[in-house]
Amino acid sequence: MMHGYNTSYYQHFNIDRDRDCICNHYLPPLLPSRIRNHILHNCEHYDEHRHILSEVLRDHDPTILLRTVKGLIAMAEFLKISGAFTSDGTPYIPPKPPELRVAV
Repeated sequence: MMHGYNTSYYQHFNIDRDRDCICNHYLPPLLPSRIRNHILHNCEHYDEHRHILSEVLRDHDPTILLRTVKGLIAMAEFLKISGAFTSDGTPYIPPKPPELRVAV
């Protein structure tokens, strides 16, 4: 569906944002499948985590990965660890809740 932080998303909502991938590869905004495929197959920024997808499916085809339990788990793990499709290309780390002091 290409909802997320990518050039297609920014263009759709008229957000002025750099059209380059985190690896400095230009990504045309009107081709969302090219953006997805670049991140899943070629982006060198995510090379160290791509093995997670390869263990389930060598060609990383999302239409196949997302139809199986193993594929869904692998994709979720890849996204969580790699930070792919986040606004800055780094893994999301949720903020820690504030520590509550107990009155004595």
